[in-house]
Amino acid sequence: MAPPPGLECNDDDECVLPELADGDEDKSANDEGPAPIDRLRATVAARATAAAPLDESAAAEIRTFLNEYLGDEMLGWVLIHTELGKEAARKNAWSARSWVPKTARIEALTGRSLTVRVGVQERGKAEPTILITELALPRPVESVDALRDVLLELSQPPESEGGKGGSAAMSPGTSAILLQLPGATDDWSLPDDLWLNTCPYPRAVRQMFYEDVSSAMQAAVADFSCARRMRVWSMVGASIYEPLRAMTEAAEAQGSAIILINPQLQDRQSSSGVMGVRGRAERLAFASSFEDIYTFRNIYSGTTFMYPILGGLRLTRPVGAVSGGRRVLYQRRESGGHERYEPVGCWLRREPSASEITELVPNQVVGVGPAGGGAQPAPSSAPAQPASAIVKGERMPWD
Repeated sequence: MAPPPGLECNDDDECVLPELADGDEDKSANDEGPAPIDRLRATVAARATAAAPLDESAAAEIRTFLNEYLGDEMLGWVLIHTELGKEAARKNAWSARSWVPKTARIEALTGRSLTVRVGVQERGKAEPTILITELALPRPVESVDALRDVLLELSQPPESEGGKGGSAAMSPGTSAILLQLPGATDDWSLPDDLWLNTCPYPRAVRQMFYEDVSSAMQAAVADFSCARRMRVWSMVGASIYEPLRAMTEAAEAQGSAIILINPQLQDRQSSSGVMGVRGRAERLAFASSFEDIYTFRNIYSGTTFMYPILGGLRLTRPVGAVSGGRRVLYQRRESGGHERYEPVGCWLRREPSASEITELVPNQVVGVGPAGGGAQPAPSSAPAQPASAIVKGERMPWD
């Protein structure tokens, strides 16, 4: 009788696994496949929706969209990122407002540059002078998603200024329009009818947040440009600095990322005084070493508590997007028993200030419809179903 496959048997039909020869043990270990981090990165990459190519048809549609919805606001790109902008700064430094770019229109668009027709008002001339300038993209792009990421980066303050305190090429509200670039992946919209004032949240809403957070954590761990420390809420009333620091150092020593649920690790004065002045600088430095990888918070009126919800602020890290993530501010609209969250602001690499949020989100809930009297385009791929339709299956007892 032949022995079972993979076993060696003696005359007494006693079968054992064969001994590994020198080198076979290492080969067996290598047969386990790619390392866990490589498998995770492959999973994250596979999850990304295949982006539409930036071909001639897509470029023509995007050019029309930008000219219609951004128009002369594209002068911000021109003034900061082109030679014409530098020339305007030089001429106006000698004589203020003697050479002022007034209009902008994209004439051509490729994966490497934008060709912009600019109308310049020169002192002493009745009609504007028409000039053509080339805006080179920071890096070549081949897809609509990649172009959107680059345009969002160009709209922010220059990175040399840390994305803070400098002059942005476009306002956050205009940047929100770029999210809706024709052909780009809808990785920014929220489902209709979330009703986040409901307690407890419906099963579908909970599942949406679970998947949102899970995807964000996996993307952050797979992205080596992301800090290996992810932010956490600080405990109130007791210091977690010492045990948390020891745990973090141990994780980093073995090359692991550490993810701590709940953002905004803060230094707080506790009632028992255990988080006092001593060591405060070390605690603040430790807190700042963590990076936010996902946040979602509701926006309320400054005079009310928990109701009504005026909007939301969401941080995500889309695959291939700029390091530091993308923050989108939503305005909540409600009409006819339905609600919708519409994007009204977008920031890269930084948190919006309270004044920016107040300026973009009205202090009252308005009806569903285009903001600003139709100035903002309708979402190119807005969710068609309410949140209650996202997850199908048996309802939980508390649903």
